[in-house]
Amino acid sequence: MNIGSIGLTANELKLNGYYYQEKSYETYPYYRNEYGGYSQDKNKKYNQIRILPIVLYPDGSANKLSSFSGMQDNSAFNYGIKCSLEDNNTIESAYEHFECYLKNRPEDNYIFINKKAEIWSQGVFKTDENKIVLQIFYNSRGNYYLYEESGKIINDTTFILNKAKDFETGKEFEINKKYMFKAMGDMPKIESYILKNKNKFDKN
Repeated sequence: MNIGSIGLTANELKLNGYYYQEKSYETYPYYRNEYGGYSQDKNKKYNQIRILPIVLYPDGSANKLSSFSGMQDNSAFNYGIKCSLEDNNTIESAYEHFECYLKNRPEDNYIFINKKAEIWSQGVFKTDENKIVLQIFYNSRGNYYLYEESGKIINDTTFILNKAKDFETGKEFEINKKYMFKAMGDMPKIESYILKNKNKFDKN
């Protein structure tokens, strides 16, 4: 994607927050085991509510941040200590856990053994009236590859992605991903490795 053409064309989407997919997964609850770590109780299967967030910034940068539930699970990031959050299997609690993580990311302490890891899950986006295109880099065997998703903007708080292309394999896919908007005050900025190094990526 031409770096000079990224971002919003007009005011197609709100950007004072983040976008997310809502998903439900069958899993088992975690508990503290006798060794101080986490184990799963295989006798208590349940449907866990999760969100898969993506943050879009006015400068055209984008960042996918895994998936989040309203549960501690076995995460090394302690939501109770950081934000006094308790486990709740609700969409509202998933918002709270994600926003806690986003505001407390230990970015300054990251040490990348593999420098390519700096770009994993980062990307750019652009809109054109009711169309949106996202390009995100992902990790494959220690290298980074580009994955493009495109679709239609429904309104200023919703878009649906229906096409994808994997630049590593050249394969194209039909997808169906609905993203909805959640406003967030004091939205932190994740520094874009791509925009910081435009000369390396403008040809994409």
